[in-house]
Amino acid sequence: MLRRFWNRISSSPLWQRMRTGRTPYIITTAALLVSTLLVYFDPRSVLAFLLFIASTSLIYVMPLKRGFRIGAGLIVALILIPVIGLRNIFYLEVIFQISVFAALALGLNIVVGFTGLLNLGYVAFYAVGAYLWAFFGSQQIYLLHAIPGSAPPDSNFFLPPDTFYLFLFLGLVIAAVVGVLLGLPVLRVRGDYLAIVTLGFGEVIRVLANNLDKPLNLTNGPQGITPIQRPTLPQGVVDGWNAIFGPLVGRPIAQGEFYNLFFYLLALLMVILVIFVVVRLDDSRIGRAWIAIREDELAASAMGIPVVNYKLGAFAVAASFAGVMGVLFAA
Repeated sequence: MLRRFWNRISSSPLWQRMRTGRTPYIITTAALLVSTLLVYFDPRSVLAFLLFIASTSLIYVMPLKRGFRIGAGLIVALILIPVIGLRNIFYLEVIFQISVFAALALGLNIVVGFTGLLNLGYVAFYAVGAYLWAFFGSQQIYLLHAIPGSAPPDSNFFLPPDTFYLFLFLGLVIAAVVGVLLGLPVLRVRGDYLAIVTLGFGEVIRVLANNLDKPLNLTNGPQGITPIQRPTLPQGVVDGWNAIFGPLVGRPIAQGEFYNLFFYLLALLMVILVIFVVVRLDDSRIGRAWIAIREDELAASAMGIPVVNYKLGAFAVAASFAGVMGVLFAA
């Protein structure tokens, strides 16, 4: 029904006129401007925010030149979203979550879309990265022999906050290693059995996270690990952002809001990097081998493709994306 409705709209003369000449540029610019003003002057309006999100989609729906798309996308990502997000910090948090799950979806697409392996336990790699930074970036290491919920004996964190950037790389590497370790026994099965085994792996990680509070208190059980430190922001960056966004927002920006803006921009950078890697892999020899395995594993093997190695590679690459985003989410 929805497809029939869309076909009627797309074939109508009005829709065709809207997609010719300068009309797409005028509509896109006007929609972005109006929706941004609505959110700016009424930052609590969820309807205005949804209208803004819908207007940003016009950048990719309308037939626009590539340069205009890139320019409009940069303006939206680097100016409009931070401004309306600082007017209502909830919006930055929502867009941060969207960015995290977008990167996870792109990583899952490597296993499921490219290689054809139905991995239902993919979120476990996300948990690996999150708990990695949560453990070392908190005071949990002082509570290994303590009762869950106890106060740490030392008020200092185990590692300095700027090691967060190192743990982004460590999250990538360790999650990739876990992906390979999972793939070694799992790739002996196929189809629905593969999906069931990976689903079981995801459930095992969840149960471990909830119960590894004894005999050593590694995860603090269902209560979770808190507080988890954040990386320090250079004073020059804070002053620069205040000078740029302060007049646009109409007030001084609080320290906590700078962190929301920082994590939004960092998540956006991660998504861009993930998209770049995925596109490059899709056009590479590795990507074509993954697609060949998805279409016909037996034929791919007969053509000399090392099927097991490429499957393990797909697991590792996808898991590494999830591990990085897990570290980012934990902070």
